[in-house]
Amino acid sequence: MIGRATLLVALLCCALVSCVPTTRDRSTYESKAAATAEKMLSTVRTAELLAQLAQEDRLLPPYASAAASGTEDEATAIQGTFDAIQPPDRVSDDLRDELDELLTTAVSAVSTLRIAARRADFPGMADTRRDLRTVGRQLEAFETEHA
Repeated sequence: MIGRATLLVALLCCALVSCVPTTRDRSTYESKAAATAEKMLSTVRTAELLAQLAQEDRLLPPYASAAASGTEDEATAIQGTFDAIQPPDRVSDDLRDELDELLTTAVSAVSTLRIAARRADFPGMADTRRDLRTVGRQLEAFETEHA
């Protein structure tokens, strides 16, 4: 016999699964993808600024750590929000794959920055700048193409 707690958990899981955001058409999905690229670009530019300040030795270790952690949290949230949106068709699946690859690269670069910041490794933070700049350009191009 199923207990009340088990039944409640099962119902809650069903309710949460039904809350996955969806888009009804390709153009709306593409618009959401472009907006996501723009948000991630802003986060990447913030990380890039932190890397530049580290290179110039213009940061204090506690601030560098806190700022890099916050930037990583934002990047992870942006990717998670986009990944939760249900693509409406196969063409949108391809668009999702393309953007998700960029988002993953961005999150990885920001994570590398955060790791260096927590170690107070300013040269390591500065080393992330090139990767951040590269993914920033790619996000900018994606956003321009799909806006």
